Amino acid sequence: MERGAGPAAERVWCKGQPQGASCWMELTNHPGCSVWINHYQPDETVTWTSECAEGLAQGTGTLTEDWDGDRKTKEKTGSLVSGKAQGRWVYRDQDGTVAEGSYEAGKRHGHWVERLADGTVQEGSYESGKRQGQWELRFASGTVMEGPFADGNQQGRWVLRFASGNVSEGPYEAGKRHGHWVERLASGTVQEGPYEAGKRQGRWMLRFHSGTVMEGSFVAGQRQGHWVERYADGGVQEGPFVAGKRQGHWVERYADGDVLEGSYEAGKEQGRWVLRLADGGVLEGPYEAGKRHGHWVERDKDGYVSEGAYVDSLRHGWWIMRKRGVVLEEMYFVKGGGRVGPKLGRSPRERRPSCPRLHGRRLTRRCFVSRPAPRALAVGPAP
Repeated sequence: MERGAGPAAERVWCKGQPQGASCWMELTNHPGCSVWINHYQPDETVTWTSECAEGLAQGTGTLTEDWDGDRKTKEKTGSLVSGKAQGRWVYRDQDGTVAEGSYEAGKRHGHWVERLADGTVQEGSYESGKRQGQWELRFASGTVMEGPFADGNQQGRWVLRFASGNVSEGPYEAGKRHGHWVERLASGTVQEGPYEAGKRQGRWMLRFHSGTVMEGSFVAGQRQGHWVERYADGGVQEGPFVAGKRQGHWVERYADGDVLEGSYEAGKEQGRWVLRLADGGVLEGPYEAGKRHGHWVERDKDGYVSEGAYVDSLRHGWWIMRKRGVVLEEMYFVKGGGRVGPKLGRSPRERRPSCPRLHGRRLTRRCFVSRPAPRALAVGPAP
């Protein structure tokens, strides 16, 4: 059906059209007179302060659109030719937004400046009602985005300067980041790699201001597959990610020569881990949900062996130190501190904060308030 200003019977009327449709609407204050609406609201009413001719709004005046039970209002001042906007117009929304620019045959065409209520200013050109060519978007926060539009969508190379000092640049395709991007953070960190349909996809390199460099792949915006993380002090950690979290077998080599090896599950250490110290010592035992938990054996370079249990990364219960099979010391730890338990074989009334005996042996013994087991180096955070 013809969408122009032909006979009334041939026009597309707004009644029954979906929200956002372009259509003809009868003026509330001029029955039998209609005007072209570019973005229809189902309960919208429209008034016009100027004349009508041959059933179409004409002349220079103010077009007022009300919808949502008259709770929302938009006033537009300019000229109508055969019911359609032509030439320079100024829009004012009740929220404080002001837009001004040119129309041609009822569609935005030419240079426009749009000042939003929150202080954001958007400036550029329209062609046939769609953003086209170079635009600058200045947000109230201080962020500035510059780049081209094509057919109403961001298309081509854009530069984004954030109020924080971060700068990102790269191409858009159909309104989404697509292709190679470089993101420079104010801290000095640089992140570089491809986007696909608005999400990181493919191989990325993350160079942190501290000197740490991380390399690996993203899938649908999350780290996935094998990653290598090289730290400024010379440490290297490598292993797989699944859905943005460490998962599976990792090897962590530290600058002092220590090597830590074991598995992650959903980003936390899980199962058996081994820490081989540079001086020849070896610590091994299980983790549970990122904490040492269960029986551990710790051997130092001089042949001393300590073994006992951890609970939530705290030593708890009896620990025994041996050398060449001979028990040298027995130590009792209380998880989290506080009173130690009663001496074995004595009544609860006789409890006191001293070391419990172990099998009645009279050996060198010590009691400890347990502390979390140290790690050689904290795992580097995902960006």
